[in-house]
Amino acid sequence: MPQVLTKRSNAVTAGLLLLALGSSGCYSSNNWQERTYPVTGTVTINGEKAENAFVVLYSSEGKVDVRGSQPWAIVEADGTFRMTTYERGDGAPVGTYDLTLYWPKSPMGDRTDRLKGAYSSPDKAVMSVTVVRGTNELPPIELENIPVLPPAVGPSGNPLDVN
Repeated sequence: MPQVLTKRSNAVTAGLLLLALGSSGCYSSNNWQERTYPVTGTVTINGEKAENAFVVLYSSEGKVDVRGSQPWAIVEADGTFRMTTYERGDGAPVGTYDLTLYWPKSPMGDRTDRLKGAYSSPDKAVMSVTVVRGTNELPPIELENIPVLPPAVGPSGNPLDVN
């Protein structure tokens, strides 16, 4: 009887091991991600580089993947941005999107939109863009004569030094 129990234990252990190995081979933690392509651009508002503005793409064709990921970017000091969907700067999946902008008064404190919500939702999009396979450089986003709230200023007078 002890031999049967040992054989049965070994069979169960082997079966569980095969099941675990088999399922790990079929499953990848990234199998829900869509392929992305580089998307870059520039943003100026009233001639000023829109440093720390958020650029967000909303798909016009439904969700970009099963998790509802949203391509986004933060505008750099030089006015440029690189879209991110899954990993920093990886781009966006192929598709048509509404491009929105949100420009916080301070990246570290006051989150009030300097653009007063004028471009912060898909129904108020700055433009429609299409991402294709390959490298995508969007046309410059140059908004002029737009009412803009001033950046938040900290005790030192530096816009980034907010308590």
